[in-house]
Amino acid sequence: MSTEKSQFGDDRSAEITWIAVTNGIWRSLPVGIASCSAVWYANRTSPGFRNFLGPSGKTALAITPWMIAWSFFSETGVGAALEKNLSEQDRSYVTTDRDDLPLKFKVANFFYENTLAAYFCVVLPMYGAILGHELSKPRFPGWQFSHAVIHTRVIGQACAVGSLIAIFGGREVLKKNGAPFGKKPALY
Repeated sequence: MSTEKSQFGDDRSAEITWIAVTNGIWRSLPVGIASCSAVWYANRTSPGFRNFLGPSGKTALAITPWMIAWSFFSETGVGAALEKNLSEQDRSYVTTDRDDLPLKFKVANFFYENTLAAYFCVVLPMYGAILGHELSKPRFPGWQFSHAVIHTRVIGQACAVGSLIAIFGGREVLKKNGAPFGKKPALY
């Protein structure tokens, strides 16, 4: 590994990425087993479940909790690795005096430091609105709930990618303009 300085101290991004991936996989494994088992059991024992959802809906129900858990645990793994990396460095220059900042800078700092939370706060209501719109449409006699789930997934995926580009692009714009604002922050 290189000892060259970067935004997070030593340039150990490959190590931190590996920690995030393995931490996410192992800690989300019980969630994945539980969600896949629940869908399998419901499909075996419930005719209503078996007839109500198609293969895509069942796959989405089995995989989505696992992916959410993996995202959460890998993100917390990155945070823990970064905190460990920072705790090993000289932090005599770091202060946390940001109470006197105007509200717009506090909001910008919150967005900059919690970008993933901001992303979910934008995307989850969008998925809910798309699903609500799909469920409010008139239905033909052969309609299944899985049709609404598939349409929500396809339309929501386009919205999520657009939001991802906008939100993380906004974070980079903040970074180029000097974020986090105020005196040196405690974690960055």
